[in-house]
Amino acid sequence: MALMGIITTATTLLCFILVHSAQAKASSVAPKCCTSYTRSPVPFYRITGVATQTFKENCNLDAIIFFTVKKNQICANPRDRWVLIILRKLSDRLKKMAERSALDQRNKGINLTTSTTERYRNITEALTVSTAA
Repeated sequence: MALMGIITTATTLLCFILVHSAQAKASSVAPKCCTSYTRSPVPFYRITGVATQTFKENCNLDAIIFFTVKKNQICANPRDRWVLIILRKLSDRLKKMAERSALDQRNKGINLTTSTTERYRNITEALTVSTAA
């Protein structure tokens, strides 16, 4: 009976330690929340990325987070005019990149098809000539 009590106590203690260590790791890894907005606009050329923070997450504020060249995070109000302008510019840039990528893929496909056909013709002609000789 004493052995059963020791096993139960050890199991309970182990579960307690695992739960608390998991909570400590989660809190140290969790991203920081924006608690206020930056009012001054950030120049578009300094922005390298963007993320959104919603009230539904563990943060108390809806925000747009801009990442800058100097590795800063700028919290901005999603309703501010300058934020909407930058988001529109980023969206336009993304569309242009997607169009350019699609065009490159189509061009690569056309070039590969053309060169493959020409190669097969040359190989066939070369085989025919060498067989006849």
